[in-house]
Amino acid sequence: MIPGPIEAGRLDRLLAVDGGEPGMAAAVVGADGVCWSGTAGLASLAQGTPITRDTRFHLVSLSKPFTAATMVAAATAGRLALDDDIRRHLPEMPPPDHGRPVTIRHLLSMTSGLDDVLEIDRLRGIWHPAPGRAADLLERALGRSRTSAPPGRRYMYGNVNFVLTDEILRRLGHASADAARRAAIYGPLGLARTTDRHDDGMPLDGIAEPYVRDGDSWRRATDILGICGDPVVSTLSDLTRWASALLAGRVPALAAMAEPTRLADGRPLRYGLGLFLRHWRGHRAIGHFGTQPGWKAGMLLLPAAGVGVVFLSNREDRTPGQMVPRILEAILPPDESATDTPPTAMGEFVAPEAGEWVRVAPGGLLDTVGSTYRVVAEGAGFRVADDLSAMIHADGALAADGSLDLDLGGERLRLVPASRPAFDPADYAGAYDGVDIPSRHVVRPADGGLAIDYGPGGDRGRAFPMRPIGPDLFLVEPAAPGIAHRHVFRFLRSAEGRVDGAEATLERLKRVRLRRA
Repeated sequence: MIPGPIEAGRLDRLLAVDGGEPGMAAAVVGADGVCWSGTAGLASLAQGTPITRDTRFHLVSLSKPFTAATMVAAATAGRLALDDDIRRHLPEMPPPDHGRPVTIRHLLSMTSGLDDVLEIDRLRGIWHPAPGRAADLLERALGRSRTSAPPGRRYMYGNVNFVLTDEILRRLGHASADAARRAAIYGPLGLARTTDRHDDGMPLDGIAEPYVRDGDSWRRATDILGICGDPVVSTLSDLTRWASALLAGRVPALAAMAEPTRLADGRPLRYGLGLFLRHWRGHRAIGHFGTQPGWKAGMLLLPAAGVGVVFLSNREDRTPGQMVPRILEAILPPDESATDTPPTAMGEFVAPEAGEWVRVAPGGLLDTVGSTYRVVAEGAGFRVADDLSAMIHADGALAADGSLDLDLGGERLRLVPASRPAFDPADYAGAYDGVDIPSRHVVRPADGGLAIDYGPGGDRGRAFPMRPIGPDLFLVEPAAPGIAHRHVFRFLRSAEGRVDGAEATLERLKRVRLRRA
């Protein structure tokens, strides 16, 4: 239990924002209800509407525990089995190219290996939701046989898994996945203001607007494609009821959700079914975070301590990875036994064939193609710390020859130090059409190097610089308010040495082929 009274003033100060800015809502809960809650800032800058406990926020990936709990409840009721081949419920899906069945458990545990359809759209230059886009994503997911990894062999976070899970729930006889969640979770727990919203243009009372920094001012975020795959919106009031019910043992599905998933070789993951599994200051911690430009949501439970934290934000610079630990630090005593130390700086590394890239920076920050995590020293290498925002496994060791042995979500890679070789931009300039996806990218000389255009036929064209990281390898780090996705392009050469294609690798989509037009 929480030791002693909560210092409400200290927690209130954590939420302080300047007047006229977007803000936050947060709470500390126990099994019996709310111990502290606070709100700050505006839900809408244009309207001057303050954030309250009943303001609705997009939960983005914090939607996933609701879906997992609903699916486990359906399995308990005998309506399906978690180890069912998903094609039993989605018979129109083609067999995956690896020949092994993908199961519902694979979907819920992020081990399906399926190509993430949201990443496909981002690679095509589509960055924000629109009416009908959720249906387009489902259609694409149901029609793909190509996979980025064999099912069960690698943890690879991807929203495609929950796009398909929602459709399976609908086909159990519900009008929608929202109706399935309402019957299993929202109704029994009294979550009256929790519902789905697939399109950012869909009117909904009490919804906060998402904001990102643009210089010294705030502007409304638009590049929020992920809400198509994670559509749940909720309020601080509803989420505190949900968190308290989980802590009190009133959600039978939690036991299955909080069991660590094991890869096919038996290695346990830091992910269960729709829940991440961590430790924080010696406490077992379970929960989930969600982030899209301007939408931030998090729930973390420490079951043995009987305490949980709920956090919501409509501003880009306040994330659950930052704020949830600060709230916990304000209510729990410090851990004097913590001895983690950051590894020494090791620089940038690439796996040329796989197209993976990582950077180990001073202070123990590990960048991958998808995210940034905190790592701590372990022998000659490092491991991902119990960083509450880390959604991936990335443990590595520096070899004697200067290379890096890396376990990235279960895939073991040998990476070599990145380099910046001289190159002729004319070798690469031209248009590249997708072989595995409908896309076109245009590579052109720019400022003595290369730039790549995203989005012909998409939402809008964007051009980003390409930085060399090895022979025929380039890193793209899209930079615009609210956009932060790294892509590695590995250019391919014909037997005559001419560049005739490329492969693109993202966090949730691997080695997508492009052909030079």
